Amino acid sequence: MLYSLKVIQMVKFNSKNTLDKELKGKPTAIMNHEGGLAFEMDAKMKLVTETLASFIEGKFYTDKNISQQELTKTVQEVLKYDPEFVLKLAAYARKSMHLRSIPLFLLNEYANSGANVYGARKYVPACIERADEITELLSLSMHTRLTDPEKRFRTKKTSMFILKGLAPVFNQFDAYQFAKYSGEGSEVSMKDALLLAHPIPKDKEQQAIFDQIVSGTLAPPETWEVTISGKGASKESWEAILPKMGYMAVLRNLNNFIKHGVNLELVLNKLTDPVAIQKSKQYPFRFYSAYKTIKDFSYTSEVNLNYVQAILNGLEKAIAISAESVPKISGKSLVLVDVSGSMSWSNISKHSKMTPADIAGMFGAISSKICDNADVIVFATDFGKVRFGENQGILKRMELIARAEVGGGTDAFKPMEHARQIGSKYDRIFLFSDMQCYASTGYAGNSFARAFCGYQKEINSAYLYTVDLTGYGTAQVPQDNDQVLMLAGFSEKLFGFIPSFESDRLTLVNEIENYHV
Repeated sequence: MLYSLKVIQMVKFNSKNTLDKELKGKPTAIMNHEGGLAFEMDAKMKLVTETLASFIEGKFYTDKNISQQELTKTVQEVLKYDPEFVLKLAAYARKSMHLRSIPLFLLNEYANSGANVYGARKYVPACIERADEITELLSLSMHTRLTDPEKRFRTKKTSMFILKGLAPVFNQFDAYQFAKYSGEGSEVSMKDALLLAHPIPKDKEQQAIFDQIVSGTLAPPETWEVTISGKGASKESWEAILPKMGYMAVLRNLNNFIKHGVNLELVLNKLTDPVAIQKSKQYPFRFYSAYKTIKDFSYTSEVNLNYVQAILNGLEKAIAISAESVPKISGKSLVLVDVSGSMSWSNISKHSKMTPADIAGMFGAISSKICDNADVIVFATDFGKVRFGENQGILKRMELIARAEVGGGTDAFKPMEHARQIGSKYDRIFLFSDMQCYASTGYAGNSFARAFCGYQKEINSAYLYTVDLTGYGTAQVPQDNDQVLMLAGFSEKLFGFIPSFESDRLTLVNEIENYHV
């Protein structure tokens, strides 16, 4: 159902004009990429949003170089007055939000800053959970510090913060992991990293592994890629390697299991194993990506549709298990899901087919399940309420959100103004967006800020949770509103801040400032 503001024109113009002046008069008031009213954040909050909602890649409004330049500028600003916050953010991004590249970027920026935080080296192991991240960090350090490729492996030219921090990291991995990520043929190999960092082996067994890394005699790892390449993609080959596959590899190969008729019970046991799901630390959108892939595959191939449906059901069960830790939310909530052009026409990463709109839809679907009473509104140029069946799962709800046809603009003010004009009382409001919302009549025209602040004054002093999904570094409301919590990223863990904020005013920046490794 689409709504139109044309039928509800009883607007308090004096109130609007007063709010316009008040909002435009804020020292933080600026224009976003769409020329709409937006607000600057303080440096820490800006860095958090740019970090947790970024893969250091191009976005709809900016290319990769501009995105990285903006991030670098913000990092350097924070490094000047609180360098340890940058280190804590790097560890938080890796450990709690499961990002891989950007924590290494933050470590490297700290290494080049000249800052000297006591005990800083402990943050390096906290940011590395896979063996290949050792060589990635060294490669990043090499590119930013050296111009002469012949000297790239001289210890004196490489950050001692990184080298000393990496040394204990080698104790985290076994022979299989080193072999899987040996980096042979790459710019920096595991052998190069070992000779640079000089790790101390924890026992004779590990010393033998280190010797094998140097001599190049590590046994080839038994990965699913090696198995399928060597034995062929048959039912028997997949069934033999499936129990040893990582969870992400299972999600990515569901279509191969369907194609080759792999034992369904074996697949579902792995797919819906609670321990494997929690250990994998998958973002919920990964399940939706697999869900879409399987549906598309079933339309283009002759497959067993009962088998396909069992897999789809298994994915619904898996994402439900993944979201079990999300706290239930009482009261009435308004959930605003941005599916505009800037959200829908670019992917979150070159390695992903997911868009920011998909992520917004994921959060909208999860909200509809965990909130006692939620109105989920999809918006772009128009807006409409999405109606769900009582027993529909998260993935099916995401699918319904994705089908909404509401145009390509970003008129976030419309559903907010609608709630204000009809007097709907909400305890809290969620805005899942890239925060590049229009002001349809020009700067500070029909802005989201004016609609929300007017709602707070006239209807109900509701909480507002804005979740930035792209990290452009601007906000839709002033940061000094004490009923507003700004969040960023792709993890369902963000919902955990709601009870903490509403009871103790704990913010995302507070969480990172208090983060310990």
